[in-house]
Order: sequence, then structure tokens, then C-alpha cells
Amino acid sequence: MTAELKGRFNISLRKRIGMSPPILSESKLAAANIYIKRLLNAVEVDLPQQEDIQAVADKIWTHYTGGPDTWSFKPRALRLSAWALFASPKANPGSYLIAEPGLLEWYETICRTRFRARAVIALVHSYLFNFGESNQHQEKLRQLCKKAIEWGDSPKLERQKMLVDKYRLLEPDGPEVLSESFVHSSKSAAEFIQEIGMGAGLSGAGYLRETALNIGKSTRRRLSQRQLTIRELDRVLDFHFVDTSARKFFRSSAGDQSELAENLLLPFAEDDPEPDIQHLLKNFLIQHWGDPRLDRSNWRRVSDTAQAVLRRWLVKETLEDFFRLLDHQSQFYEDADRQWRYRSAFWQAYLRGGFITDAWVAIGYRVREDANKFLKASSIRYGNLKSGDGARPDHAVLILRVGSLVVVEWSHSAKCRIWLADDEQVPQFYRKQYQRQELVTGSDYEQIHHSAATGSWQGSLANYIKRRTGIKMGLRSLMPND
Repeated sequence: MTAELKGRFNISLRKRIGMSPPILSESKLAAANIYIKRLLNAVEVDLPQQEDIQAVADKIWTHYTGGPDTWSFKPRALRLSAWALFASPKANPGSYLIAEPGLLEWYETICRTRFRARAVIALVHSYLFNFGESNQHQEKLRQLCKKAIEWGDSPKLERQKMLVDKYRLLEPDGPEVLSESFVHSSKSAAEFIQEIGMGAGLSGAGYLRETALNIGKSTRRRLSQRQLTIRELDRVLDFHFVDTSARKFFRSSAGDQSELAENLLLPFAEDDPEPDIQHLLKNFLIQHWGDPRLDRSNWRRVSDTAQAVLRRWLVKETLEDFFRLLDHQSQFYEDADRQWRYRSAFWQAYLRGGFITDAWVAIGYRVREDANKFLKASSIRYGNLKSGDGARPDHAVLILRVGSLVVVEWSHSAKCRIWLADDEQVPQFYRKQYQRQELVTGSDYEQIHHSAATGSWQGSLANYIKRRTGIKMGLRSLMPND
């Protein structure tokens, strides 16, 4: 505000209230601003130390069981008591205080006469944070919170009441309401969680974990109906993580994470999504669950149907990467295969027909040096092709499973070789290291790529595949469209 505007404002204010406003220093204004924010907005809480919670839990147990009255009922102890409900006293290990018959009812009488606003807020926070920890007693605690929130009156408590009412936090359907509120908002996950007063220590709350489960179900429905944009999908996926200054991790259990993977994949069991949606989902799943072809440990609880969707996408990506590699090499290496467009059209036709169920690439070290510039998948994920015995550093190999057959194609002019799946020397998929001999020895069939423009080698190879597998493909479908 300029000096002129300040002067005009002071004159106007003096006319209205008969006095000039007090002159406040910048430091006082800053302090007042912080104080008001704390009054109105600071409903978040830093989690108490476990040793402090344990000490109060032990005192509550002693008081409740008729021992010496060592619980002072001081404000800090009362605030900690809300968290102590989910601790086990040393005198009764293995059982939360809240699970002790009659204790919660006794605790309510203590709360009603001694609780103040901050203790009530702590009780609500403890309910939200420990949501799902003791389901059989959760309903009683929810009812206690609903009563307690009416006991006090302060700006902080009014702020908490507003959030409770707006998002139905203390109602049985609270997590569902909260998930729908987030889905229909435009805020980022971090902004939304901050707005509902569950940032800082509450960011890992069980209530948010339950909300994330509901968001996952909603995401599955919206993906099925093709209602999500790439930006919106990225936003809802971010809700599934707790993001601290130190690290970012899933807020859900391993079982819940498997459910999320299914929610993201099953909508596409029959039809693929738009390329940008597929790209985001594929990268997200590989980043957090790993490649199921290489390590199944994180995929054991995910259904085969859901895994098949991701594997289909990965097969397509691998095939595209190999022929993108051939395209790149044909520009720089004189002896690179110039027929890449014919081979690409041939195998892409089998892919579209759903006949290619596995695909893997092994690449030489020279290829790996610049592969990340043009491959969709990181070259680190692919196998290494060891140089020697005819294999060069600029070679790459594609391994395919077509029905009951295993096919090996080379990046440079070389024969296509095919093994029966039960052949003793059949090449293996998804290995980290390959040598040339294991990719050329003992094949059942070999095909030279000759007269590609007339469909000569394509017809011969398609006839062999038909004889061995019963898969029938018309020659026209195996040729490039241009």
C-alpha cells in the first residue's frame, strides 16, 4: 500500500470510528499473522513420542484398575491420553487400552469433566490416525468423538468442527465422502490433505488409507468408463502416497497395493486405453511393483487377468523397441537389415491377433550406450548380448513366444530361427545375459529374409507357424500398408 493510500485510508477510518488506527511495527504485524493462522488453521498435529504415550497408558491402566492415582489429569496428559488408547500398558501387554471391557465408558466420564479444546482435537486426531487399528472398538470411539467435539469452544475447535461437518469425518461413510470430495476437487493430493487438516503427522493416518482404497475403486470405475484425463489420473494416483521430506511411500498395505494394481489394469482386460493413459499406467506400475517378467514377488497377490494386461503392454513395447532399434541402426550401419519395415509388419500382425504372449530383447554393449535415446523402455531392463562367436557389440536380438513356438530374430541380416517350446535347447526368456550359441543352436526351423517385397519369406514363415500352431494369417495382413 502506498503512502497516499495509507493516508486516505486513515482519514476514512478516523471519520467512521472517531480515532486513528494504532501504528503497529512490522514485527508485531507478522507475529499477529502467525497467531491468527494458528488459531484458525492449525488443526494438524505432530505425532507424540511413543515413550510419552506409553507412560500415560501405564498411568491410565493403574488408575482404571484401582491402583495408586498417579494420573495427574494435567492438560498435556489429557491430550496424550487420546493416543494412549491405542497403546498396551506394561502391566497388560498385548492388548490396547481401548479393547479393555468398560475402559472406554470410564474414559468418557473423565473426558466429559476435564477435557478442553486441545484434548478434544487430540481425541479426533487419534481416531483418524488409528482408523482401522481396532475395528471392533472403532464405532464406540467414533461416537465418543462426536460427543466430545461439542464439549468445548475455541477457534481451533471450531475449525475442527467445520472440517468434521464438511467432510463427515465422524460419520460411518466418512472415508467414502472424503474420497468423492477429493475426486471432484481440482486440488493436488498434498493441497487437499492440507486443507482437511490432515497434513504433517496425520499424513500417514489410517483414515487416509481407507480413503485411498475408495479412490482406487472410483479410479477403476472411471477408467472403465474412459472418464479420466492424463492429468486427472496422475492427480488421483498421487493420493496413494505419503510424501515426507525424507521419502515417498505407499500409504496402504501390501494387500491394498495389489488391489490398486488390479483397479488400474482390469478396466483394460479387453480393450487398451489411450496411448498416454497406457504409458502413464505402465510406467507407474513398473516403477512401484517392478516388471512382472523379471520379478514376480510384488505381483503374487495380483490376479493373472490383471497381470496379463500389463504383460500385453510390455510385449507390445518390447516389439516396438526392437524395430525402433532396427530403424536406428539402418541409418548408421551399412550391413544393418534394410528389411526392418517388412519384419515389423509381419510380427505386428501376430501381436494384433493376440498370438505373441512373450517378448524379450538382448542388446550388445554398443547398442546400450545410446539405446535410451530412442527406446521406450530403459535399456537397463533388457538382457545383455555378449560379444564374440559372431555376435557383435552393435547387434540386438528379439525373442518371441508365438503360440507353442519360440522365435529368435536378429537386428542385422540373419536367419529367423524357431524352436518348439519343449525343445531341449529352446532359448529362455527374461535372462540378463545371452551368448550367440544359445540363440542359434538346435532350432526346428530357419528362414532367410529374401524377396520381402513379394511376400516370399513371409508366406513360408506363416505356413510353418500355421502347421505347428494352427494360427492362420493372410499374407496381405502380414505386409506393410504403404
